[in-house]
Amino acid sequence: MLEVPAFLLPPPSAIAVSFIANAPLLLFHGWITTAEFCSDLRSASWSGFPLALAIFLCRRFLARSCRSWSRRSHAESSGGAAVPGLVRFGLLPKVLIAFLIAFFPVVISTASDLLR
Repeated sequence: MLEVPAFLLPPPSAIAVSFIANAPLLLFHGWITTAEFCSDLRSASWSGFPLALAIFLCRRFLARSCRSWSRRSHAESSGGAAVPGLVRFGLLPKVLIAFLIAFFPVVISTASDLLR
């Protein structure tokens, strides 16, 4: 059998011990991540739904222009490589990137459902 070093693949018992030992820290940072996620999703929904409704109400003009623009912008903004580097810059850059990643799928899926 292969002998994998413990620092590469620790046994489940070591993972459980580490999880229990670091539970307060994990819960604290898990709460922050959950709050950021809820904030971003709420912001994307509140701004994405009105744009999708505008696309639905002004089908000919807005549907064509906003769909191509949002797909292009979403493809350019969802690279993901810049996210780890922004951790040291505080909350705002992380919230903006997460907002952009959530905003365009909300607009596209809501508008496509309304336009059916």
